[in-house]
Amino acid sequence: MDAFPLACDFAGGGRRGNVEADLLLLSGSSDGYRLALCEVKANADDPWFAAVESLRQMRLFLANPGACKVMVERGMQPAGSTLSVTGLVLAPADYYRARGKKCNALAPARLLFHQVRKRFEVDMRLAVWDAAEDSIHEFEG
Repeated sequence: MDAFPLACDFAGGGRRGNVEADLLLLSGSSDGYRLALCEVKANADDPWFAAVESLRQMRLFLANPGACKVMVERGMQPAGSTLSVTGLVLAPADYYRARGKKCNALAPARLLFHQVRKRFEVDMRLAVWDAAEDSIHEFEG
């Protein structure tokens, strides 16, 4: 799903106060099902900004019991199946390697996600969409 809503501003601020994840992906394997809550980037902002935005989206997602059930309700996931959630900043590899602010923001964003995984057991990752392989994998560079 794209533009998955997480918070709506009904107080008169219009769309400016809305929060939505760019993508909510469901994948399945022999280990069970997993959701990926994705903040997608191409050129805008930097990895730190994207990491903070992704954490905000994950917090809202996990606080809403109905959000984790959306795939069951839409018939995309078997009822009663195990569901894990990973927060992803999803961008081309060049996004993370770009000179200047993007490159300088990479190490702090990685450290932030590492600490969140370690202290709060929330799976947050920087990831790359590889168009040639039609796959998503963790950013290693």
